[in-house]
Amino acid sequence: MVGPAQAMMDFLKPLLEDDENEIEDADKEGYLNETLALGQIIWNLALDSENSSAKENVIQSLRDKGMDEAESFIDSLLGRHRRMFPDLHDPARRGDGGFYIRERLLDPPKEYVPYDESKLVLREEPYVNTPENAAMVEALHDLDECVETEKPSVLDALQVFKEKALKHFEAWLSFKGISQRDAENFSFGVDIFLNFIYNYRGTPINGVSPEDMRIFLTAFVIRKCAAPPEEVTMFPTGIRLFNLFLEEVGAVKQANPEITNAVAERRQEFLKALRAWHFPGKHG
Repeated sequence: MVGPAQAMMDFLKPLLEDDENEIEDADKEGYLNETLALGQIIWNLALDSENSSAKENVIQSLRDKGMDEAESFIDSLLGRHRRMFPDLHDPARRGDGGFYIRERLLDPPKEYVPYDESKLVLREEPYVNTPENAAMVEALHDLDECVETEKPSVLDALQVFKEKALKHFEAWLSFKGISQRDAENFSFGVDIFLNFIYNYRGTPINGVSPEDMRIFLTAFVIRKCAAPPEEVTMFPTGIRLFNLFLEEVGAVKQANPEITNAVAERRQEFLKALRAWHFPGKHG
């Protein structure tokens, strides 16, 4: 059993992990204070789950600060709270002093394994581009230009590209023999990936670096996404396929090898971080 202060720090551990590539030294104190304040708000929301208006207010506040995935981010933290502190969500146990019994986490924890790519048998026949392809390629070029010239219209350009690209990507996956359900899950992961590289990292897809991929696979996607973990394990494969898709339809001259390599090389690191997030105390 631990006290309230330590329980809060344990709850926020993934957000408080020091990453010099994401937080400058001068900003760390401010980031810590903001994170602790947010943690207290989320903690209160978790214990007052019927107060939907309070949750919406927090989500809107984060959106106003530029967090597009605010709702998924909040839902992910609320789920983490339920897994870490089940007694706090059990009316029969409240008030008995057993608030922070972490041993009551799921036991044994479910082991998440990589998405089985051996079942991916893609058609070798090349995809026949549709008239919409040219519009998607143009939207990507416009988006990359906005990023490279630091135009303030990046978010608008990103939205235009996503609307065209994700629908086209799902059609490509279907043509290649992927089921609709898997295609939708792959597309969902790519949506989050595009938000990350363009909105958070400010880099075009062909400029994605190994460090970008490390942060995305081991921190960003796990903290920002409230999808079931068994679906999240599909995201790296979806990103690899999207990379190939862009090359095959002529949106880029060559698929970015850094994306392909990182998906292969960081798969176990990604899974370890995923387990630690969903089963704190067992893998953290």
